[in-house]
Amino acid sequence: MKKALIVGGDNVDLVRRELAAQGYEDVQHWPGRKPGECRRPFPRHIDLVVVMLGHVNHTLCQRVRHEAGRQRLPILFSGRKHTAPLKTQLAGASP
Repeated sequence: MKKALIVGGDNVDLVRRELAAQGYEDVQHWPGRKPGECRRPFPRHIDLVVVMLGHVNHTLCQRVRHEAGRQRLPILFSGRKHTAPLKTQLAGASP
């Protein structure tokens, strides 16, 4: 079972659907707006991280980048409502 983490964004239904189409069955979402979210424990056993730029605070984004790099996870960055480029990125990032 492939797992993904979406960081940022308020309404991530389009991204969830796209991840499901790529075979990701378990998708967690961190809204990324509150400062306290920076202290959340990073989930283990995930296969992909998607960061919604413009919807996440800088500290959380930096922490997620660091943890994804440390665990050698693929990380995708998506702008506001740009699901077409996300489809292309997901196709290339599938493990």
